Amino acid sequence: MAGFALLNQKGLYPDTAWNMGEFFITARFQGKDLGYLAASELWKMHPELWEVSMIPENKQALVFWRKTISSVTVGNYQEEIKTINYDPHQPHWVLRRQYLVKIQIALS
Repeated sequence: MAGFALLNQKGLYPDTAWNMGEFFITARFQGKDLGYLAASELWKMHPELWEVSMIPENKQALVFWRKTISSVTVGNYQEEIKTINYDPHQPHWVLRRQYLVKIQIALS
């Protein structure tokens, strides 16, 4: 297995069509453009408004998503820092901040 992506339709904003719930590429396949190709294909399959988020401390994910989204959207995207409380019963999993990227993919 090279990795996986789990999508959902639970965004922070009512106009969000898709959320990249989970996205993982195994270490063996990282840095080989597989993540870029997988994300690009998902966005082509569902060309609507997306949210992509990550834990701020995950610097590698932040670099990956900024590069990937910027490339696919040709720099036409929004980035916000938001406070998110996912699960009050598991405070060690609560994200204090998360990057939110809303992207609209236009098919040519």
